Amino acid sequence: VGSANDLLPVIETPDYFLINILKNKVFYVAVCVGEGSVEFKKFIDLVPPFLVIEFLHSFEEVLISYFGNSSESTIKDNIVLVYEILDEMLDNGFPFTTEPTILKELIKPPNLFRSIASAVTKTSKNFGEVLPSSQLTNIRWRPDGIKYTTNEAYLDNPRLFEDVNLHHCVRYNRWERERVLSFIPPDGSFRLFTYQVHNIGSMNMPISVKHNLVLREQNSRIELLVTPKSTAGKPLEKVLVKVQFPPEVVNTNVVPTLGKCSFDTGAHTLSWDIPRIENLKQASLRGNASLIPGSEEKLSFAPLISVQFSVSQFTTSGVKVRRLDMFGE
Repeated sequence: VGSANDLLPVIETPDYFLINILKNKVFYVAVCVGEGSVEFKKFIDLVPPFLVIEFLHSFEEVLISYFGNSSESTIKDNIVLVYEILDEMLDNGFPFTTEPTILKELIKPPNLFRSIASAVTKTSKNFGEVLPSSQLTNIRWRPDGIKYTTNEAYLDNPRLFEDVNLHHCVRYNRWERERVLSFIPPDGSFRLFTYQVHNIGSMNMPISVKHNLVLREQNSRIELLVTPKSTAGKPLEKVLVKVQFPPEVVNTNVVPTLGKCSFDTGAHTLSWDIPRIENLKQASLRGNASLIPGSEEKLSFAPLISVQFSVSQFTTSGVKVRRLDMFGE
């Protein structure tokens, strides 16, 4: 395999299927019985194949909910807690509890006091002592008896919805029938739905990225300039610029004016992480690239640039919530 991204999602061995996903440079692998096993028919009858992949994605999302990220170092630093979470999520090899809200009541998230107590007593203080109330209801993602002094909900949705992926708390039939988002929300932050917007020609993007990429064996050049644009005075936050270079690029030597850079030699990807760019300011990056000798004239593809960013209380599409009705609690 040339790089991690080239690995097949399903690998067949004589006795097992190895189903994997790659998230944040970490592989999550599920081992399933092979077709030659007597347990294969039972496994297929009880567990649809796509459920395995969905569970791996859910596991990674639970880790982010607990630790804030799912990096290799974070998993290693909390390996005991990760095993405890996995033990609660699976029952005899089958998905059982995948809701972060319920899991956090069963296994407490890490904090400084609990870590010190566990180190001193040599025992785990992570398990909760009370069965989550949502375990006894049909609405497993929201505990009973939640009360707040004020009822507030913040929604962020686009004007054009394509390839919509709804959270399972949304009443799907009503969405299909009326295009109304009716749901019983989990407690805390959650992603109501994801979507794609393909027609961005008429939209005013709040960020400008200018580039000058010259890939040569001698005198190569990498220049990137990131500037906020039409953000109503708000800064750009959590900016992540990624440049996917062809395999002929083996390394880069760049210096940013803001943030930090890293180059993944396996994936041939340059990542530029900028925590914040103030309005009317700009961030630049300059440097060069190292190529395999003799590859200048036969590059596999041109470099690809992708950008992620966040602007507080700003929507590129200009969509607004017309009405929010709250019932019950």
